[in-house]
Amino acid sequence: MTVKVDTPIKVMIRQARGCFVREANAGRIGELKSIPMNELLDDVPYKTRNKFLCFCDECQDENFDSDVIKTPYYQNRLSKLGVVGVLDKCRKYKQLLKSIRKKYLDDVAHAPVFAVNEKTKYKRRLDGTHRVSVLRYLGHKEIKCACVPDYVYANYVEKHLDKNVLAAEIKKFSKWYQSIEIISGVWTHSRNKKKEDELINVLADSVKGKSVIDLGCNDGLYSFESAIAGASKVIGVDKRAMSIKQAEFVRVLWEITKPLCRLTQFIYSNISDDYSLLNGNDVLIAACVLYHLTTELHEFMQAVSESSIRTIIVQGNLGRAKKSKAKDIEAVKINGVDKNTPARLIYDIPQFIQLFEMYGFRLYKSNPGRYPVAVFVKE
Repeated sequence: MTVKVDTPIKVMIRQARGCFVREANAGRIGELKSIPMNELLDDVPYKTRNKFLCFCDECQDENFDSDVIKTPYYQNRLSKLGVVGVLDKCRKYKQLLKSIRKKYLDDVAHAPVFAVNEKTKYKRRLDGTHRVSVLRYLGHKEIKCACVPDYVYANYVEKHLDKNVLAAEIKKFSKWYQSIEIISGVWTHSRNKKKEDELINVLADSVKGKSVIDLGCNDGLYSFESAIAGASKVIGVDKRAMSIKQAEFVRVLWEITKPLCRLTQFIYSNISDDYSLLNGNDVLIAACVLYHLTTELHEFMQAVSESSIRTIIVQGNLGRAKKSKAKDIEAVKINGVDKNTPARLIYDIPQFIQLFEMYGFRLYKSNPGRYPVAVFVKE
């Protein structure tokens, strides 16, 4: 499921990027480095364009209109641009070829500049896409590009985002479950440090270089924080469509300001309907979620045990005890956890230990409190 980003956000991002583009192409951001052309432009999308460039280069002026009309390029764009529009665009291609051939054939160093983030190798086509494809067509193997560190790009764009517009877009969602600082000073709602920081603090030691599934991901906070902490891939799963929509909303912005969040993806699904989502992941995050599985808890734990999961990061909630009868809570404390224990009574570290040991996981570390956090590893 993907989120439809509202026009104000689209406009705001486009304007912010535009400011950065002008800075980068003016040579004031990033260090010029020689980059192989195939790292900037994939072959497949440009085969059609390069073929058309060949056509424009060879086409004689006196036969230009009639020859253009015969091409697939003309047919594909006719409905959108009209006859005059397509012919005008093709003439500009031909003129572009002439100017680029003259100006850049022997001087790649001054060709149009792209931005390539050094850390993630994420390429952004800032300007001159056509000109770069022409340079490839002319046979150039490399081009000088501005290599921009992620934090430079992120900080620059964030400064140009309108906080009032962003705050208004956040309020359009009926409820946020997690406290997320979208950009500096703009939160989804007031910070719940006791609940959220406890779990975030254990991520760095548990997810680096690993594939993570965040069960009941809500607005995506722990999914994003896992990516930032160094996870190789993160999947957030939630059975509430609105939570997935909100997580996608955050990602639209955090992919710019926190580029590592590009590693996240979100799936609208009930895990009980598709345990195959567990496969291929190393770490399971289950933050305040296990007691919601009710009758499916042990079926779920069996699926976890049989999957590739080797680490479980779990968070409980002592407030859940208030929703159960005192005699039931006392019985679990005395008799321990078994397969007949209701999921609602498994909300603290002692119960987590007994539950996970049944399925081959041992306690690695824990942090008790109002929202206790524990990390379990496969034996």
